[in-house]
Amino acid sequence: QEIRQQGSMFFHNDSLAISAMPVSLFSGWTVLSLQSTQAMNQRLENLNRGFWLALVFTVGITALVLWLIIMRIENISSSLKEGFREFDRGKTDHQLISRGWDEGTKATQAFNHFLKEAATMQRMLPFVSKPMLDLLSEGEESLKQEHEAVVLFSDIRSFTTISENWSPEEVVEMLNAYFEIWQRHAEKFGGVVERFIGDAIRIVYFANRSQHYLQDAIETAIAVRRELPSLNQAREAQGQFTIQNGVGLCRGKVRILLVGDDSKLEFLAQGYAVYRSEELETMSKEGQGTQILLDDSLASEMKPFYSLIDGPGSGCSEILRF
Repeated sequence: QEIRQQGSMFFHNDSLAISAMPVSLFSGWTVLSLQSTQAMNQRLENLNRGFWLALVFTVGITALVLWLIIMRIENISSSLKEGFREFDRGKTDHQLISRGWDEGTKATQAFNHFLKEAATMQRMLPFVSKPMLDLLSEGEESLKQEHEAVVLFSDIRSFTTISENWSPEEVVEMLNAYFEIWQRHAEKFGGVVERFIGDAIRIVYFANRSQHYLQDAIETAIAVRRELPSLNQAREAQGQFTIQNGVGLCRGKVRILLVGDDSKLEFLAQGYAVYRSEELETMSKEGQGTQILLDDSLASEMKPFYSLIDGPGSGCSEILRF
């Protein structure tokens, strides 16, 4: 009757436990389960013990995994700290030990790659200007893209004659003093010295590095031409030869390429503005003013700011005075 009313029945005393439940598959049938209370209590106790053992095991394994992760992070952190300490001391020739495939290993590998790049930069510092290094840091693919720029080209008049009549030591001394002036003013106005070619220098002023790149290029040329008489006066006072130069500037699209192999790389500027600036410098010998020639692409925008006259050749203007 209890089964019919409640659907199931459970009864137990100190020695016996009875449970009854109807079988839905067979109408009118009821399953009875009889077992001693002691056996039932034993099963419940085993189940409870198993639960707590499983819980302790799970907590233990979780704690172990967390400890291993923390130790791994501490080891990587200590390794990276030591690496940065060595880097602060100027050491870039060491590598951190990299094991495994986790994120910590990737961080160590990234730091090792950084050290290799830093070592390369360190070796190049005596030979490459800081603006060029900054340009290189943007990546080789960025260099290959065409950039709006002004190219400045200048060389020394009659340099072959100077080289034939003066000792190599005297010529090199002059070039060092002369190029120091160019380097100083180029860096002041944000130019990138792309290369020295014997007695010549080529500087690139990129539009994406300064919104005043047109004026920056011209002001560099003017600053050097203004300082050149002082250099010559000092050299004359020491009984040394004097020098003269000319400057050509052209605006256009420029790309900076890396030319060579893994053992030796050189920078090479390409574009119409590169060749046109050299052509203008050659024409500047016939100039009647400052001998600073601007291509029409540049002169057309600079007329409101500088005194310009027609240049000695077609398609150019000359800055009349400083």
